[in-house]
Amino acid sequence: MIPPRPASTAGGWIVDQADFEVDQEEALRFIAGDPRVFAALYSRFHSRVLGFIRYQVRNMEVAEDIAQEVFLKVHRFRAQYDPKQAFGGWLRTIARHAIVDWKRKQRTFRLELGEGDSFALERAPCGLPSADRIIQIRSEREFLRTLFRSLTRLQRRILILRIIENCSYAQIGVRLGLSGDA
Repeated sequence: MIPPRPASTAGGWIVDQADFEVDQEEALRFIAGDPRVFAALYSRFHSRVLGFIRYQVRNMEVAEDIAQEVFLKVHRFRAQYDPKQAFGGWLRTIARHAIVDWKRKQRTFRLELGEGDSFALERAPCGLPSADRIIQIRSEREFLRTLFRSLTRLQRRILILRIIENCSYAQIGVRLGLSGDA
């Protein structure tokens, strides 16, 4: 077992390193896929991981989703865990990466429209949508892509200039070299 380190602060979360360690036998059984060991580790670390994530994202519902994702990754990548390293450090690294991924997803996303046309949209800084909403959004996006692809390149450019870039019809005409009657 790795000797305990003194308590430290990690993102507003007091950590006693000894509380995050697993013994060698437990680590090897975890890597081998023993479901009882994983369940015990989950029970032992879930509330700490959830607290850390909640502190970072400031939303309990989102934190619960991210914590679930963290433990799925812990299970999925258990073979990559090196029992010579601190289990707590490995677990916190996975949690930090999951938080960073979530924050990136909150910023923007690109909508690819085909034939090189795409644009970025800002996301509202709110919690993650429900699974039903995600399915609805994906369905709507695919429908819009299909409609958009049915337009000519000129029609697509006009829509992008009008809706995305908020150009007036006169500005669109000037930018595309079209007359006012077009």
